[in-house]
Order: sequence, then structure tokens, then C-alpha cells
Amino acid sequence: MKTAADEGRPKAPFYFRFPHWIILAVLSFVLLGPYPLYAGILVISVLVVCTSVLRKQCFARITEDFTPEYNEVCHEDKVEHFKSLAGVESSDEGLKKMGKFRLLDLGCGAGANLMYYPDNAVVIAVDYNPSMETFFRLKRLEMEPQLERFLVTSALDLKDIESGSVDVVSTCMLLNYLEDYDLFFAEVLRVLAPGGKYYFWEHVLDPNPRSLLRASQWFLEPIVTRCADGAHLIKKTAIEFESRRHLFQDLSLRHFYIYPHAHMSAATKFFVWFLQSANICGVASKNMR
Repeated sequence: MKTAADEGRPKAPFYFRFPHWIILAVLSFVLLGPYPLYAGILVISVLVVCTSVLRKQCFARITEDFTPEYNEVCHEDKVEHFKSLAGVESSDEGLKKMGKFRLLDLGCGAGANLMYYPDNAVVIAVDYNPSMETFFRLKRLEMEPQLERFLVTSALDLKDIESGSVDVVSTCMLLNYLEDYDLFFAEVLRVLAPGGKYYFWEHVLDPNPRSLLRASQWFLEPIVTRCADGAHLIKKTAIEFESRRHLFQDLSLRHFYIYPHAHMSAATKFFVWFLQSANICGVASKNMR
């Protein structure tokens, strides 16, 4: 609603009131009119890279499209990773009586891990990209886990989740987006109930210093960071976990590699080989008190 102050405020010229990407798109077509192909490439680049909202929407769509093939590549590893969820008991008496437990899916994306959660999981989904919510809810309709709520917020800002209210925290390819690990681990430990579990699955910088994969990760880092909504390829996440081992009662961690299948598209092979081949996964347990 407009206020009196708004009515009296001078308006900017019309070209300043337009989103910057519209102006750049129009200029691109004017200047490169005789070369429609180049104009189209430039406009698409401007829209995707310079416009945060559209970049988030495009990234959400790419994530949704890529998820089935990614899960096909690492299906057996994920089944093994999440199989111990079947034995989780809730600290919440109400959920415990119903045979359910509460799981916090941080950086849930388009719901890549929903198919690996047991039917008695009650999920709180968190992602800072609002465009992910639609894809996550559609994916949830195909699965058994109950969705308690979806929160659009950062994994570093979980103020809407009560302390000690979550039995399991799950992250998948989240930590490569984060900068403040101390705050992240503090939030994970805060929301976890005593004895709660933290399941993590992250792609990392290849630990082999002489590998072609590691060189490719360093080369592609600035491109991926800009186009993939802030993701990084060169995070040494395993070191971050090991340096905080004392925060947990128990921490198991393993390095592993995944490789694309022969029948997959060239785009999927590129994503898996050069962006997500080197990984770590594991489980950390919060102290009982």
C-alpha cells in the first residue's frame, strides 16, 4: 500500500525503474541485430548469470532434471548410507508412540534423497532457493515420508526450528555452498536432540593432488561458482569434519568416487566426471547430554 510519503517521493526515470537485465537484453538485440545467434547467446547469458531470481529458477529446474540420473549413478552407495535410518527412535514422545521420527533435510533441493528416507520419517525441508519448493513437494507426492513443513531459509539461520527437536539432520551436497562452518555445525548440534544423528553426503576437491579431476575442479571453479548459484568445487570438506571431531560423540567418514554409466547423456557424464566425482559421506552422532 502506498503511503503519503511514497506519493510525494520523486520517481526515477523509467529506464531506472526497469530491471537491469531487461535493459541489457534490449541493448543486446539492438547492437547485435544482424547476428541473432550471438544476440541470443548474450541475452541468455545475461538472464541466467546476472539475474538472481531467474538464476535460481534455472538452477532449480536443472537440479530437478539431473536428480534421477545422479541417483542412478550412486543408488547403491545411498542405500548403504541411509540404511541405518530404519532403526532411529524419536526423542519426541508423541512421534515415538506413532513409531515416527523427525528428520531435518538441510539444502533439500528438489528432493533427491526422499526416496532413501524410511516411511516413518517426518521431514522438515529447508532450502534457501524458493524455486526448489515446488519440485520438492511434487517429489514428495511420489514418496511415503510425511512433510511437516518447508522452510525457505539458509542452513546458517535455523531460528524457526526449536533446539533439540530433530532426531536426524541430513545434508547432500550442501557444505560446498557454505562459508561459515563454525556457525553451521553449531546450528546442527543445536537442533539435534541428544544422541541425534547427522548424515552427510558431500562432493569435495579430489584429494589426489596430481589428478586430472583436481586440475579440472580448479579450472572450473570460477565458472561453477557463478552459474551454480554459489557452489564451490574446491572445498576440503573432509578436513572441516575432522577438525570438529571433538564436537561429536562419534564420527564416521569415508572418501569415495562415483562414475557415470555408459548410456547416460554427455551432459550428465560431464557433471559427474568433472563436478561430482570425488565425494565423502558419513554419520556423526551428538553426545547424549
